[in-house]
Amino acid sequence: MRSARRRKLKSRGRGVWKKGRFLPVIILTIIFAFCLWFFVLSAHFWNGSDKIAVTVKTENNGVSVVIFDPKLEEITSLIVSGDTEVNVARNLGVMRLKNVWQLGENEGVSGKLVAETVTNNFRFVSFLWTTVPNGGRSLFTPGKTNISFRDRLGMLLFSSKIGNSGRTEIDLGENQFLQKGKLSDGENGFKISENLLGRLTIYFSDYELTAAAVRAFINDETGEFGVANEFGKILQIMGAKVVSIDKKTLSEKDCIVSGGERAYVKKIASAFSCKEDIAGDKNVITIDIGSKFAKRF
Repeated sequence: MRSARRRKLKSRGRGVWKKGRFLPVIILTIIFAFCLWFFVLSAHFWNGSDKIAVTVKTENNGVSVVIFDPKLEEITSLIVSGDTEVNVARNLGVMRLKNVWQLGENEGVSGKLVAETVTNNFRFVSFLWTTVPNGGRSLFTPGKTNISFRDRLGMLLFSSKIGNSGRTEIDLGENQFLQKGKLSDGENGFKISENLLGRLTIYFSDYELTAAAVRAFINDETGEFGVANEFGKILQIMGAKVVSIDKKTLSEKDCIVSGGERAYVKKIASAFSCKEDIAGDKNVITIDIGSKFAKRF
């Protein structure tokens, strides 16, 4: 009787031991899966070495365009008052910048509309965006955003590394990069001065595109006047040299960025939400833009 009981207890002990033996394997598997997701599969745009800009909603519904520059080891914030008059992207009219945030919510695209509007009006290339709730000023305060966890962590680590000494804040209104005046709604506010803003474009030039002397060829299939030219100006600020803008037959396509160097293609395609096509010469980029692109530009 005792012998049978002992055998049963030993059997149970071996079962518990077998289950416990696999616990470290399970933990290691979970850690490996997380690392695989974080470093390989999770969406990210920032490689930690190139410049990147983020459009941040400020407490007065204005914008702070925050530029992370690892090469110079600095972070520059360009503050744009919510009372600045802008032409809203996607042909949604003229209004004060502070109203574009709510319009983006109404249109179902949230902060993407503000980021597109900032890029089109100021030629500040910024496709990443985040809102900062409750009047907070930190980029890392939880809120709506299209920035992945991986990129947010990378930006946080970079911010911690440079500290306060590497930070610069420029209020475009206070520093007279914007002109005070009466707006189309009859009230006073700020207007964009292209001549004054030209001095700020250096913050948005991409070191890699500039150093490689990347040449850009634009095929204009939009059927609209001026869209391709404005698009070309933004590309040049990014660092690509626009060699030609060719008028083509009208098409309903959005936009496709083609080139032999994946890194260059991704930079431009990400900035304008275009499709990528890895083909052609390394230092040559071809961009096809159609009527769908014109409607959201």
